[in-house]
Amino acid sequence: MMKIMMRMNIFLSIQLFLFLINHALSLPLCTDLSAPVTPKTPLAFCNYNGSSCCDSTDDSNIKKQFESMNISQPACASVLKSILCSV
Repeated sequence: MMKIMMRMNIFLSIQLFLFLINHALSLPLCTDLSAPVTPKTPLAFCNYNGSSCCDSTDDSNIKKQFESMNISQPACASVLKSILCSV
């Protein structure tokens, strides 16, 4: 009887652990630890489909910052745009 109770406790503990881990890992967070939101208007510069960590004002500011850098090489510009939009 005691062995059955121990096995049942272990089984339930593992199930609870897996349940909690699954839900803890499913929420992506932004760099400020807030949850991503779906913007009301589509972003013009950082083309994300679905949820994003910035709104249209942030997107516009990122675009201005990017344009002020005057990057001439397309490959470098693409990498930098990707980095700026991911922050």
